[in-house]
Amino acid sequence: MLRSLVGSEMCIRDRYQRRVRDPDIIVQQFYALRRLCVTRIGFSSAAIVPTLVKGVGAVSVRALKMHNSAVSHAVMDFLCTLMTPHHNNYDAYHEQVNKNRMLASSSFLSHLLVLLKGHIESDSGALVIQALLDFFVYSICPPYSESTEEGYFSTILSLMVEQIGKSIYLLFGHHCKAIRFSAGNIVRVILEEGDEDQFFALQRAALSEGGFLRQFHIASFNRDRQLRDLARKLIAYWAFENQITQDLLRRMLPVTLLHFLQSKD
Repeated sequence: MLRSLVGSEMCIRDRYQRRVRDPDIIVQQFYALRRLCVTRIGFSSAAIVPTLVKGVGAVSVRALKMHNSAVSHAVMDFLCTLMTPHHNNYDAYHEQVNKNRMLASSSFLSHLLVLLKGHIESDSGALVIQALLDFFVYSICPPYSESTEEGYFSTILSLMVEQIGKSIYLLFGHHCKAIRFSAGNIVRVILEEGDEDQFFALQRAALSEGGFLRQFHIASFNRDRQLRDLARKLIAYWAFENQITQDLLRRMLPVTLLHFLQSKD
């Protein structure tokens, strides 16, 4: 069974390498790879056969360079199946191997971030944005981050701040709740786990890009408990040792209420 699955995966990969410039065919090939790797045996085969992931990684980069939204979504949907198992009774070692092989190339991660930033700033490709965010959520957000090696974890935080930076706050106004929640979680992790420079860079950007006001509105009035709790955590981080944000809060809230919220009791 394992041999036939590996053979199928490599056959699809080799067919892409030999020919095909038709986006529709490429999309179907990556969806076929996804259906193979989403199974327990397919997921394990990717971990056991290192040349498979290496070859698929090169093919994925070539496909992403086509700048076709349908192809990009199919590629990212497939890559996300390798980032975390989507089945029960999986081998944690296989999860770690698959994920860290994907994260080993900083140039590959940079390419994904450039693609993400392009879609954010052009306000296009919501499905592609969500798939790219899922990839990075599986990389750095708990509980998925437990299987990410520390060095790769730090590299991703640095690359995200350097290459995406304040652009990620544009997603806080996106019409899709899942995108807003994923973006908020990524920002929260950078604030919690990043170094001091990364923390203060995102803290300043929250004011300049309007992220603070959007999250304040969610924290105060949104009926969704998940989004509301996340927004309150972000506001607490943004106000930490930030005199400008604290002054803004004093203008927005009654003084007595602000003192009550700041009280340790």
